[in-house]
Amino acid sequence: SLQDLSLKVKCRQSCAEEWRGEGCIALGEVLSTGKIPALRTVILDWLCNRSFGCLCEGLARGRVALSMLVDIELRTHGENTDLGVTRFAEVIRAGKLSGLQKVSFDKSGILSPAGAGAFGEALTHAEASLKSLGEVKVG
Repeated sequence: SLQDLSLKVKCRQSCAEEWRGEGCIALGEVLSTGKIPALRTVILDWLCNRSFGCLCEGLARGRVALSMLVDIELRTHGENTDLGVTRFAEVIRAGKLSGLQKVSFDKSGILSPAGAGAFGEALTHAEASLKSLGEVKVG
């Protein structure tokens, strides 16, 4: 059974718009609804664009188990990152990603002032439940 999952996703904005992010939503839903009960470690390296926002939409449909440790590295290639960061913040704020142990943004410019505010607020929100979080890196 699958215990460790490491994915590097490079879906450009136009690609995500063409297929409406269905695969990303489905992956998020699988991760958050316990459909792979043996899964213990998830490492995601993702472009912070609409496709990441779609992953977060799927994550919001359930709750990632505390026993599943998650590392997320977000990258940008000039895309607008606000949608992805905002949806990520919503998932964190709702307490749906309690196994999050590491978040890394590849460039300091990936966070707009609004995105940085939403992300910071999510990390400190009472419902966030981030007992595993050990590292947040920007740039």
